[in-house]
Amino acid sequence: MSDPQAPHRDAASGPSGRDRHFPLAPLLLGAFAIFIGGALLTASPDDPSLLTGGSRSHAHNLFGMTGASLADLAYSLLGLPSLLLPLFLAAEAYRRLRRRPFSIAFALGGSLLFVALGPLLALFVRHPLPAPYPPGGSAGEAVLTVALPLLNRAGVLLLFGTFVLAGSALLLRHLPLSLGTLLHRNRRTEPVTDRDRPIPQEPVKAASPPTPEEVVAEEQEHLLPAVPEPRQPPPDPAPPRPTPRAGMILDIPPDATTPPLSFLDPPREEREDSTDFIRETQKTLAEFFRVYQVSGRMAGAQTGPVITLFEFSPAPGTKVNRITGLANELALTLKVPQVRIQVPVPEKSTVGIEVPNPRRSPVSFREIYESLSFRSIPSPLALAIGKTVAGEPYAADLARMPHLLVAGATGTGKSVCLNGLISSLLMKNGPENVRLLMIDPKRLEMAPYEGIPHLLGPVVTEPAVAVSRLRALVTEMLRRYDLMKDEGVKNIAEYRKVVPPEKIFPYIVVVIDELADLMLAQKKEVEPPIIRLAQMARAAGIHLVLATQRPSAQVVTGLIKTNIPTKIAFQVGSQIDSRVILDTGGAEFLLGAGDMLIKPPGSDVVRRLHGSYISEEEVGRIVAFWRRIPPPPPLPEEAKILSGGGGSGGESGGESAGENDPEEEGLYQEALAVVVRQKKASTSLIQRHLRIGYNRAARLIDRMEEEGIIGPSDGTSRPRPLLKGSPSHE
Repeated sequence: MSDPQAPHRDAASGPSGRDRHFPLAPLLLGAFAIFIGGALLTASPDDPSLLTGGSRSHAHNLFGMTGASLADLAYSLLGLPSLLLPLFLAAEAYRRLRRRPFSIAFALGGSLLFVALGPLLALFVRHPLPAPYPPGGSAGEAVLTVALPLLNRAGVLLLFGTFVLAGSALLLRHLPLSLGTLLHRNRRTEPVTDRDRPIPQEPVKAASPPTPEEVVAEEQEHLLPAVPEPRQPPPDPAPPRPTPRAGMILDIPPDATTPPLSFLDPPREEREDSTDFIRETQKTLAEFFRVYQVSGRMAGAQTGPVITLFEFSPAPGTKVNRITGLANELALTLKVPQVRIQVPVPEKSTVGIEVPNPRRSPVSFREIYESLSFRSIPSPLALAIGKTVAGEPYAADLARMPHLLVAGATGTGKSVCLNGLISSLLMKNGPENVRLLMIDPKRLEMAPYEGIPHLLGPVVTEPAVAVSRLRALVTEMLRRYDLMKDEGVKNIAEYRKVVPPEKIFPYIVVVIDELADLMLAQKKEVEPPIIRLAQMARAAGIHLVLATQRPSAQVVTGLIKTNIPTKIAFQVGSQIDSRVILDTGGAEFLLGAGDMLIKPPGSDVVRRLHGSYISEEEVGRIVAFWRRIPPPPPLPEEAKILSGGGGSGGESGGESAGENDPEEEGLYQEALAVVVRQKKASTSLIQRHLRIGYNRAARLIDRMEEEGIIGPSDGTSRPRPLLKGSPSHE
């Protein structure tokens, strides 16, 4: 019994030997083309031949008696169209030399020309070639004899003229150097406009030897039908990063309270007809599954800006694991860098095969911002994210997330995504509605936003200052809960409805990029306030957006991942990194340049999106608009947040007071009384009983430990034991 996998083993083992073979077939075809061309061009009616004979023993033909006989046979049978024979042979030799597979379309085009030119020449050309050859050859005369009584001259002209046009089109499409290619090369010396070059292409390296993978794919082409090789989607152009100038000229309406829509670049219309690509790829996939003995049928396709989702409906009894294990083989067969297999397609009983498009379509930030998906979100925290695999705009509400983790390798679109999220907030809200706390240990990504009135102080770059600001935010969160409790409401949305405008407090969005730098510098100090905010801050209107390019378990810890339900993963290097972010694989198969997977809150289904692109120029216009407006005077609670990150960036904050302060000493005595009464000590215990913030309670606990009243922490959240009472409580 034959092994169905045998052809693939042969293909895999053959490239190295094949590369060492001399290109014999192209050499023979080229020599034969020269021989036939020379024989036809130097033919003479006086030459002797095998068919006509002759009285002369010497032939004038360039290749002697053999050439004369071959020319006599060709002219007698085909007539003038025989002059195309050497051209076809030379073109096929070049195709073989370039390792291109045999093309049925190329052979069909040549056959149509030979069949059609003979009768047309026999009908319209009456002066013969060098006697006694007819212009259309005996074959053309015979075809004309049959066709002329049936169709008359007009019918013959229409039928065989159509054959000539069809054959010429097939040949020009598959010739090594077509007229379009030559014209394109001639235009390279002309100036190139933006219209002519929408997306820059990578320079092509000439005469590079084929890789083993390419040879394996070519060996398998006898099993699978050829699909037009897609061009690799070029990365989105990386524009320069100018800092908005103070004197930037902006066209701002006098009554504008938020940046006008004209600040955003209009989307570029670059839609291409994908019908041929879908049809050819579906045929290739169907044949692929037949070869690998996977029963089923192709069920449909959805085209997006970056990929096309092909749906495959497996037959009953087919194990899905057999399909998911063929991702690498599919990528090799389709000649694409990555193929992601989705099991199942949401709300369907089909398997999704995500194949990169031959050409990537840009996703404009303005297109998403203007979409109904974004406009239908009433929350001030609406985010314009991107498009789905079906090309539908996708927007989300940060208030419902309520926190977001963005992770991916360097250069995959994470920074552009952050700019889009921040711009979504700045385009829709003034500083009285949304405030931003930006933490940027890398000192790069958040720098363009310096000076906008939404900021709670300058962009934080020092880890110690970041820790103090986060701890102060925990205190602000508790203060807001007390205010909402007094009003009898449960969240900020209800609170904003029942209080007068002067008592409304804004939403606060904390943007951290890069989280890994904070965790590596002060993990023990920075992780607790982040977790506390992630657990409790949603109802208080405080939301976190954490970004990292190092998605390891040491950075994205279990507690952080558990308390941040919404995750966005860009392309990563391994399945392990994908599982750290999403708890599932798949991000390793993404294509980069904004290609992402998002895991919405409360759902285990991961969706693939293509992120919207906003340029640095667009961000600069938005920032320049807001820099014109002076920041509002800080509220007392905002001053506490800022003082929490002041000066040294240490533990001192807005609640700080010296140990010699009578008020602080009285508070310490109250804390001692609570600890002695409860016979245990913890920061949360002090916070609950004394109604103070985290920083203040932690300092009181540290002082008790220094005085030997309580024991040291065991590294967990369990309360500390009471060693002895204070002198005033014994």
